[in-house]
Amino acid sequence: MPSDRARDLVLYLSRIIQLLTYRKLFSTDIMAFLEIDYCKLRSEEEALSADALNRIAPVLDGSIVFLVDSSWMTQWRNFVLDKDGMSPPGPISNADLLDDHGRPKKHMVVPRHYRFLSAAAWKFFRLIYRGGPEITRNTKSIYAPRVFSPEMACLKVQTFVRGFLARSHAHRRRHAMGFRRPIMERSFEAMETLQLTERKMQTIRSLVELKLAQNRHLAAVTIQQAYKRYMHRVLYADDVPVKVESNVLPDVAADYFTLQEIGLIEDDAARLVQFIHTMQKGVAIMKLSSRYKPTPKLKFFKLDRIGSQLMWTCKAKPSPKSIVLAKCKRITMESPVLLKSVLGIRSKQTAAHDHGVVLTLVDKEVVLLADSACAGNALFFGLQVLIKEGKESMKAPNLYDQDGVMRRQLVHAKDVVRQALAVHDDLDM
Repeated sequence: MPSDRARDLVLYLSRIIQLLTYRKLFSTDIMAFLEIDYCKLRSEEEALSADALNRIAPVLDGSIVFLVDSSWMTQWRNFVLDKDGMSPPGPISNADLLDDHGRPKKHMVVPRHYRFLSAAAWKFFRLIYRGGPEITRNTKSIYAPRVFSPEMACLKVQTFVRGFLARSHAHRRRHAMGFRRPIMERSFEAMETLQLTERKMQTIRSLVELKLAQNRHLAAVTIQQAYKRYMHRVLYADDVPVKVESNVLPDVAADYFTLQEIGLIEDDAARLVQFIHTMQKGVAIMKLSSRYKPTPKLKFFKLDRIGSQLMWTCKAKPSPKSIVLAKCKRITMESPVLLKSVLGIRSKQTAAHDHGVVLTLVDKEVVLLADSACAGNALFFGLQVLIKEGKESMKAPNLYDQDGVMRRQLVHAKDVVRQALAVHDDLDM
């Protein structure tokens, strides 16, 4: 049939045109050779496409609209309607709608000066004719505030990112080219040597400051022990004169930091090492029996050897008490400590209640009072780490011994404690 042969010829020519277009070898001379009116065919296709886009995505109130110059739109309409053999219009010319500063000109009305397009129609025209600039509005007025379509916002972000990457690449290239010059190599070597020397001096200064802090602590402990012995002799009418020993103090009194000094350490690892070593030795901390009792009592707190329990004792009750750190629901800092009133009578706040660390368990609270903010921070930091390690150990699976009996894992933080004590021993060597 002739119609079948014509259809096959059209399909064959379409494949040839698509192939040539893909290889960027297409030319209107092919259409002229085939005696096809290219302009008429193009105008018909653009008219059908624009009409379909307007039906599918019309310009609705409240949606993003794109403005286009009425004169350019008239030229395109004449081209589509094939009036007097009009050729396709040039690039979209919206520059006549704006002044030199990019703002809309005055006294412009619709449709005399500009018209509206939907996002799909604008994308269609922009793909074919290029040009611009793009003018977007939320309402059908050129004097409304400017908006960005999602596509334009994406393009803007991509433009900024490409510019940043290009500048970074150029900076790296200039930096790499500078290394090839001998004078630049010597300059960078001198700068690197200076930075290395500065790091060494900073390490030496930190070690000197640490040694000074240890000496001050040792002197303070010596003075406190001498004063305690003096007060003991005075109270018990002992006439034995006070004798300050000049030799080294016992290990319990000389080689650990106070909570105040631990709070001054900036490095978290060093602070944790000193905190665990101090709590293994034991430290005196004020403790509230209850939030209803504002008077704190001095207790002697100590960690067990695996870091799982916080134990405390006092002279009045020598039997030790303890809590499992992993069973703490939360740990908080209060400044000042919140006291509760009895029968509507407000408890009196003192300076001792300015800094506190509260351990909340299921059935009770343990309120510890610190002498200063540094001591409170050190106590909060160390206990928080131990609580976290204890809770991690609770998640470990149960083990089976050689007899096949299931053994439950104990709550512990022994890895952290063992590592901290090993680091402290290395520092003392």
